[in-house]
Amino acid sequence: MAPLLLLAVTGAPATAQVVEQSTAGTSTFQPGGNFFLGWTFTTPTGGPWSNITLTIYTTAATPKAPASGPEALGSAFLFTQPYTGTPAGLSGSTPPGFVASSSSLSGGAYVFPASLVLNPNTQYWVYENAPFTQISFSGPASNAGYLAMSATGDFVPPPPALGMNVPNYSIGGSVAAADPSITNVANAASNIGAGLPNSGIAQGAIFIVQGNGLGPANIVFAPSAFQSASLSGTSITVNIGGTIANPLMYYSSSGQIAALLPSNTPTGQGNITVTYNGNSSGSFPITVVTNNLGVFSIDSSGGGPGIVTYADYSLVSPVKAANCGGPDTTCGAANSNDTLTLWATGLGPVNGNDASGAGLGENMPQIPLTLWLGGVQATVTYQGRSGCCIGEDQIIFTVPNNVPTGCAVPLVVQIGSQISNSTVIPVANGSRNCSFVSEEFAPVTSQQITQLVEAGSISAGTIKLNHYSDGGGVFEDDAKFQFIDITGFVPGTQPFIASWVDDQPAGTCVAYPSLNTGFNFPATAATQLSAGSTFTATGPNGSVNLAVGSGSLTEFNNTGSFLVPGAYTVTGGGGTQVGPVSANIAIPAAATMTSPSNNGSATRANGLTVNWTGGAGMLQIEVNSCSPGSCNNGAAAICYVPASLGTFTVPAYVLEALPAGTAAGVVLSSYSEASYTATGLNVGGIQTFSSVSGFGYGWGSGGFALQ
Repeated sequence: MAPLLLLAVTGAPATAQVVEQSTAGTSTFQPGGNFFLGWTFTTPTGGPWSNITLTIYTTAATPKAPASGPEALGSAFLFTQPYTGTPAGLSGSTPPGFVASSSSLSGGAYVFPASLVLNPNTQYWVYENAPFTQISFSGPASNAGYLAMSATGDFVPPPPALGMNVPNYSIGGSVAAADPSITNVANAASNIGAGLPNSGIAQGAIFIVQGNGLGPANIVFAPSAFQSASLSGTSITVNIGGTIANPLMYYSSSGQIAALLPSNTPTGQGNITVTYNGNSSGSFPITVVTNNLGVFSIDSSGGGPGIVTYADYSLVSPVKAANCGGPDTTCGAANSNDTLTLWATGLGPVNGNDASGAGLGENMPQIPLTLWLGGVQATVTYQGRSGCCIGEDQIIFTVPNNVPTGCAVPLVVQIGSQISNSTVIPVANGSRNCSFVSEEFAPVTSQQITQLVEAGSISAGTIKLNHYSDGGGVFEDDAKFQFIDITGFVPGTQPFIASWVDDQPAGTCVAYPSLNTGFNFPATAATQLSAGSTFTATGPNGSVNLAVGSGSLTEFNNTGSFLVPGAYTVTGGGGTQVGPVSANIAIPAAATMTSPSNNGSATRANGLTVNWTGGAGMLQIEVNSCSPGSCNNGAAAICYVPASLGTFTVPAYVLEALPAGTAAGVVLSSYSEASYTATGLNVGGIQTFSSVSGFGYGWGSGGFALQ
């Protein structure tokens, strides 16, 4: 059986904050009575504050130790104003200013009720109702009554001449939990947000809810996944047309929770709410569908390398590792005729109780499923629940013998008009180590890149020369220089980095669940490298000096008259960490799109044929589409094709991942890549990109619609 291949937590848990402040204090002695203490503290800004504790310390030394003896007894009482009565008065009626009393002391700490919430930037007073039998007071008669003092930080004992041993204290708390709030609901594997055509949650699928205050600050996993509808105070309610479903929990945290939608949940539109510790969120829309597959990815983002395994559950990866063999090992790139297993969730409902394991290991051949690898349909021999894990699906397929090769070959699954998230896998021909498609990596191999990353760091220098339209036929020329040393990676992603950095093969397309294209690179730490402050670009129109800048695209010619087709050399004198640079590249001849036409339209289910004349090298076809009503949400598809073809049809399964609407666009661009070497860099790459024709979103003028 395979290991449980589930998702990582992407929501950040809340961080506990501690109040520890004393602005003044009073000690009160009642003649003939008991001695007790009064502390005052002011809560900081922020909050409000909950989980209030008062800890007594036996000494002012560091580290302080909580008291366990008679220095701290009885209960503590919280006020919004000073209290001047007796200890007995605390145990009776509630005097003016009373807020709450604590439970009895345990381990040196008084704990106040969980329902207590303190306001920010507010002064409070604390008193105890128990005698301090080990503390003597032998001051002169003039000190009988009240003894006042002020302090900062921890409470400071009175002068030794008074003969009192006053313990230290601190007030602790954490940010009070507000009512839960939901910001997104998504398939746990695809992470495709609400509003896109493939964002519905399938019956029997694992899904996530993101937001704030959904659960405890630190993540809590269920002892057994998907066995209970409640976990650590968190529960979920799904209401579809008045029928209520209670998803089965996997984990809970403040920012994200994961659960399984029961297979018997009705399909249709409804709402979802989350309850945590008795507080409920507002409702959030949810659409329940019969089938909507999400493919698990290596970094749990829903993009980049997908989780695909060989028969022994070893992972398909760019490079074959020395320890290849068995679960969680990396056994290299796929070859034609390999039988592989894709891991996913959302294939469809099972008959019976999900929690009891109904449907595990059962094929579902009735589902109209198609798997596309590099644009080629693969033969599927099994599509059903895994044999091991509730909610997890397996698609077993054979790699076609005509699939394109590379370290990032697109993989997507189609069920009717429902399209999974796009992922990639490495495919090689006669080797288990993939070869780069990108010419920026021509001097190195996937093995070398993997070795560098697994050793801890990789240094790279990227130069970009862009010529693009900003609408209305106006062009501009931009440049970007970025020299970095990447020293941290998302755990577990290192063996797969070659799939993140490579280009998709020619003739393939990738759909992104955002108008921003590209997969997020899994770096967690990087530093800028000194490579000099100025570079010179020389081409058909002479030379121009370019500032390195901040590593972002920077305009250097607002008429777009410098970057024309032809040969270019970019040179720089180097810096303290990167040596001199000399990079050569050619901007290819431009192509002209002849169809589709401006203000035209396309039916997504029929695909979109793009025709052009002229051009050289490689072309990029980009199709964008905004969700109805707002371009804050949308999706885009990128296809790479040789200019020599003159025509290319964007497949229906790619377009159906984009929302229908009138705010769409088609843009045709030319690009080229090359490598260069420089001391201090493991990899050096230079790119050119020129948008040459188009209309609608992404072009800046004209229009297009997707139906």
